[in-house]
Amino acid sequence: MPHFRGTFSVQHTRRSLATFLQLRYIGRMTWDKTRVLGVTTDYNDVPDTTYLDARIAYRLPRWRQRWQTEVYLNVANLLDRDPTYAPRTGGATPLPTDPGLFD
Repeated sequence: MPHFRGTFSVQHTRRSLATFLQLRYIGRMTWDKTRVLGVTTDYNDVPDTTYLDARIAYRLPRWRQRWQTEVYLNVANLLDRDPTYAPRTGGATPLPTDPGLFD
């Protein structure tokens, strides 16, 4: 697991329109501390990764004064950054990245 992970978010609302941006940072880490680079593995360093998520929402006027309706568009990984190669070998199926950390 990385030593440092962080999330920064900012939201702006003006009347019926709201925007939201979120920056997710996952610090660099060592994939397997029991392996020696060049001896027991050719890969052991996982670089840091940053993802940007965005949301825009519009609050519709009330219909018959009963319901408050909102329509929104939410985009995770807005810049379409590929997941970092951080193999997860435990379990029934090996995965090329750890879904608990990366998209």
